[in-house]
Amino acid sequence: MSTNSELYNLCHYLSEYERTEEAWKALEQWLNFNKDDIVTFRAAAMYQDGYSSNSCLYMLMTVPGVSLDMVQIFIKNAPELLRMKNVHGHIPLTMACDWGAPLEVVKALVDAYPEGVRNACQMGSFPCHDACVVLAERADHIKMLQSLSVLNVLLENFPESIDLEFQNQTLPQFLRRVSLNEDFKIDKDHVYLMQRQAFRGAFFGEFSALLLKLVLQAFPECCALVDDDGMTLLHIACENMSGKAKEIEIIMDLLDASPKSSSIIDALGRTPSQLLKVAASRKDENGMFLLHRQAASVNGSLTVNFLNLLFTAYPEIIAERDNYGMLPLHHACINNKVFSLDVLILFLQLYPESVCQKIETSTGQSQMF
Repeated sequence: MSTNSELYNLCHYLSEYERTEEAWKALEQWLNFNKDDIVTFRAAAMYQDGYSSNSCLYMLMTVPGVSLDMVQIFIKNAPELLRMKNVHGHIPLTMACDWGAPLEVVKALVDAYPEGVRNACQMGSFPCHDACVVLAERADHIKMLQSLSVLNVLLENFPESIDLEFQNQTLPQFLRRVSLNEDFKIDKDHVYLMQRQAFRGAFFGEFSALLLKLVLQAFPECCALVDDDGMTLLHIACENMSGKAKEIEIIMDLLDASPKSSSIIDALGRTPSQLLKVAASRKDENGMFLLHRQAASVNGSLTVNFLNLLFTAYPEIIAERDNYGMLPLHHACINNKVFSLDVLILFLQLYPESVCQKIETSTGQSQMF
């Protein structure tokens, strides 16, 4: 048996047959013996079968329990493996996502080959689609959190994937479809857990707001579900709002997914807008309220739903001036190419007199806007 086929057969045995301690030990012994012989290792690692063109690393990604140390040996000595496709156009990252590999393994593959997240197989799907399928199948709290973590890594490195279509469906639509049960219905308990975990990770942790947006868009009807305190995710976000851009983005995504959740009353008789009042009425060093800052934002981070929520939380905010003598509308008009016409119209509807209000400068002079 050649050295090349020996490594391939060791990986193939683990992938297709028995995953015994002896089989793992045999592979570890081969890797430890040859890892410092780059020429021998690379020649063996690059070996592919003549039928499916599967590589050693590709097959290892299908084996539960594959260690990060083992994967890093392949990455270090044969990085070309990360780009190597089989007959279906799959690369190792594809299989890692498809088989629910540990987060640290997926991160190592992405860090070593970031373009892998954009690899489309012959059917047109990306690794994020495989990760969505695994996420939909995992009801266990810990395993679901790991799947969300994997999907978060993929989205952070390929954010536009949320809008790309596969089988005529965007990524949120695809996640919804693969989450349907045998009766073609959504398991609300499963989705409730998924949304709560994605929310906690995005609002309080390291998850991106894009991951939460994906889950919210996939299951908008579940955004109005409440916890034991009668609180929706919007209640929790408003209560814990500190004014960070990411928090605002999350609140706007929650509102867009479920506008009616803004009127839900929790067990203590509070609506989300009442919980938002503290943050909405807080001034910064420039005399700017939250609405001023959002209206002045070049990122266009102000929507009709969020403007309505802020106004309901603190109506006085619409007529407040900052230290520059400017109303929120003044900032919004400067940003007229950023915000939608609907946002500007709502400003005028909420405070019609603002159209005649001048900018009051620090010198006491008035400037017509």
